[in-house]
Amino acid sequence: MSDPANDGKTGLGRRLAVLRAALGLEQKDVSLRSRVTAGAVSETEQGKRKPEPETLDRLLEALRGSPTNTQRADWLIRAVAGGIGGSDRLAEAVEGL
Repeated sequence: MSDPANDGKTGLGRRLAVLRAALGLEQKDVSLRSRVTAGAVSETEQGKRKPEPETLDRLLEALRGSPTNTQRADWLIRAVAGGIGGSDRLAEAVEGL
């Protein structure tokens, strides 16, 4: 099974997948921490499901995240996709997560 963090898609699910991967977590870890089914975590990351605000809050909490971290993840996706900023900027972004 492929990892949604490496699927080339953009959007909220993609950012959540990148945050999860940057933290070294698997979907099942996020599921347990957030009390959201593993299927819902997977579908959210794949962009097949838009989480309710309460569910999104629980997912972000499970990822120790915040809206700022999702913005960092968005930058991280663009940096990797475009090869901008070099590895130092990439390491800095991941460290900030």
